[in-house]
Amino acid sequence: MPELPEVETVRRGLETLALGQQIQEAAVYAPRMLRHQNGGVPAFLEATRAFEITQVARHGKFLWLQSRKDQTIVIHLGMSGQLRPLEEVDSAALKHERVRLTFTEGTQTTEAPNHGVRFIDQRMFGATHTSPIIELFAPTLKDGAPPLRIPAAAAHIGVDLFHPELDLRKAAQLIRRSKSTIKSVLLNQQIVSGFGNIYADEALARTRIHGLRRASSLKLAQVVEILEQGREIMNLSLAHGGTSFDALYVDVNGKFGDFGEHLLVYGRKGAECRKCGRKIESLMSAGRSHHFCRHCQKPPRGV
Repeated sequence: MPELPEVETVRRGLETLALGQQIQEAAVYAPRMLRHQNGGVPAFLEATRAFEITQVARHGKFLWLQSRKDQTIVIHLGMSGQLRPLEEVDSAALKHERVRLTFTEGTQTTEAPNHGVRFIDQRMFGATHTSPIIELFAPTLKDGAPPLRIPAAAAHIGVDLFHPELDLRKAAQLIRRSKSTIKSVLLNQQIVSGFGNIYADEALARTRIHGLRRASSLKLAQVVEILEQGREIMNLSLAHGGTSFDALYVDVNGKFGDFGEHLLVYGRKGAECRKCGRKIESLMSAGRSHHFCRHCQKPPRGV
């Protein structure tokens, strides 16, 4: 599943395609993709007609196109979603096109012509729908920070690690209140959003903390360090276009992210730890895998 660096990579590419454009019409080939849309497909088609795109934004793993009227078209990539220009999609991907946004001729703001965007999703866990913008005061924002202005559909998740007004200490204090394992809290998205399996494992490996430790058992400084390392590793991944393990994640130009070769533990079960040389292990917890080095990340008793 695309995590924060991958979604931000897609957002930046989508911005070059869509900012300043006007949607002439939408086409929906898989109504399941609009399962969160009030009024279903007819309402989506009506709301997106003549929609002028003034901003391409993101909150956690939620993307959206925004108009001057503070209406949005929210997009969640799910596990296999891709956003690709109409002109540059290979035939193999076309059979998985689920939604299309066609731009009005003559509204191009870049030198290269671009006539629309395809939402391609092989597994169809992704979704799109319209949603109004709301203002939200998040408890993890720095003192004096302005409220978030985000789609109502994304109001249930926390501020992400790329947000400049995120207060890591406040977030860490909330995380430490949980009796759940630290990895499950990171994946929960409610306090801090954007973590997925890859970068949660990587941040924990960098801080030498096992993912099955209870969040409440950690010191405040340890949780702050996990968040700091998470931000650092995600920024490094962003510079590499994210992490691609298969063809399901590509950017808007169809390019793969190459950060996988720099990972410490994720996807490296049986390989040597880059720090101590011992074998990387993997276990399942709450339906998710956790990759770790038993020597560098001391497991809790009984693990």
